[in-house]
Amino acid sequence: MVSALNRARRRARRRRPRLFTLPLIVVIVATVLTLPTTAGAYVYWANYGLAMGTTLGRANLDGTGVTQTFTSVPNSPTGVAVDDQHVYWTNPAVGTIGRANLDGTGADQFFVTTATNPIGVAADARHIYWTDGGSIGRANLDGSSVDDSFITGSGAYSVAVDGTHIYWSDMGGHAIGRANLDGSSPDHSFIDLSGAASGPTGVAVDGQHIYWTTAGAVGRSDLSGKNVDLHFVATGDSNVYGVAVDSQHLYWANLRAGTIGRANLDGSSSDPGFISGANAPFGVAVDSLPEASATTVACAPAAVLIPAAAICTATVTNTAGLNPPTGTVDFTASGAGSFGPPASCSLIAIAATQSTCEQTFAATAAGIDSITGAYRGDTFNTPSNGTAGVTVLAAHPSGKPANSFALSRPKLNRRTGTATVIATVPGPGALLLTGKGIRKLTKSVSHPGRVQLTLTAQPNTSRRLRRTGRAKVTVEVTYRPTGGDPNTKSKTLMLRRGTRRAKPAEGSSVTENPPLPLTSSGRRGHPGPPATRSRRSPRGN
Repeated sequence: MVSALNRARRRARRRRPRLFTLPLIVVIVATVLTLPTTAGAYVYWANYGLAMGTTLGRANLDGTGVTQTFTSVPNSPTGVAVDDQHVYWTNPAVGTIGRANLDGTGADQFFVTTATNPIGVAADARHIYWTDGGSIGRANLDGSSVDDSFITGSGAYSVAVDGTHIYWSDMGGHAIGRANLDGSSPDHSFIDLSGAASGPTGVAVDGQHIYWTTAGAVGRSDLSGKNVDLHFVATGDSNVYGVAVDSQHLYWANLRAGTIGRANLDGSSSDPGFISGANAPFGVAVDSLPEASATTVACAPAAVLIPAAAICTATVTNTAGLNPPTGTVDFTASGAGSFGPPASCSLIAIAATQSTCEQTFAATAAGIDSITGAYRGDTFNTPSNGTAGVTVLAAHPSGKPANSFALSRPKLNRRTGTATVIATVPGPGALLLTGKGIRKLTKSVSHPGRVQLTLTAQPNTSRRLRRTGRAKVTVEVTYRPTGGDPNTKSKTLMLRRGTRRAKPAEGSSVTENPPLPLTSSGRRGHPGPPATRSRRSPRGN
């Protein structure tokens, strides 16, 4: 193993003949904790110093259970990142990204071999990212598809990701950069930090803010790069490098003091010596344990006429009330049609715990389509799905306004003996409900959508309902679009009134009353007492 490392070091020196005596910048991780401080969630740091042997350190989020030798790393690690399965670190001296299981086992110092000398590292649900002081590289989470020039000309030293963007610190350029998650539209001066005491070193991001470290301070802005605060938290050490964030706290690495600092998310209760005994810590990261999300989808209008389209809106909510979801929602439809392109949209925060985005669905065949919005999830939020229905109506072949419409299954009201049916129409017009034994009903329609029609029995039918509890009727619904031809659909149904008769329990006996005897009039009923002839009294004189 030693000889292999020596060979790797020689290759690295031939590849890039510069020594890492400059102050290397820590990686910042965008994967952050969103659960309360509990067992099984940790803060990690990279011990770059040589005094005790280079290692990764780890502690519980409350500062207990500190170990400075969680994993031995023989190549002076700088950056550190963590996802839900692995911890990653950079080996700048040999040009590799290392990886181990979350319990420290299975360490692989050469998980990703780069063509540069990586400094910072971050991870999301699909990729690993790294910096080398001038560009940003990327690989798949399994280490494949290595791209050392994913983003170039960035001057990047540390890197962080959320569900939408990549962020990096440019110490020499006194700026925080940003690009889309696919590497497009890089903005190398997204946040201008020319007024800071030094160029930024570490960078981190959560659902509401971007954080960075400069000499003696952690700075902060909102996600738009506005409301910059250069002195959000005092770190207690002028040589501060890495920074990380979870749902409750900020963490940073004090290189000279050998400590990991911590403060509340609002900047209060700063504790520069929260964890002590580290050996020149550079990178710092916290576990990623996302909260559950909930996705709903709504499409308008609910009924469309080919070739018209519906706009479908996905709303994603963080159910724990912590961070607004970020990232992408993918749309699919059960019927024929297309979205976009693309068939996805990027979420925009509309509240502290909620985000939304929309996409257009153009149907190509009549029917009732189920639209599904699938949220991919991000650092703070788990994936989730939502669905909505869209009724697609075919156009009239004559060129006149479409008269195609749909009728729902009738819904009976046993208490009143009525029924309701929903007519879904493609546009303005009129609806006429008729039928034998049914009261006539007319409704005007001003826009496409769903119209409720109530079926009410005529007097004769009502009497039959009261007497027998049911009445069979046939109804006709005619839709006449404005300026178009009428279209009629019929339904036969059984109106019912009164509660359902309870079935006798199994095994119970039911004794039916015998038929009543016939009366003298021929009707069944109780005959009453037998008739008697009155006896007249004799007349007196």
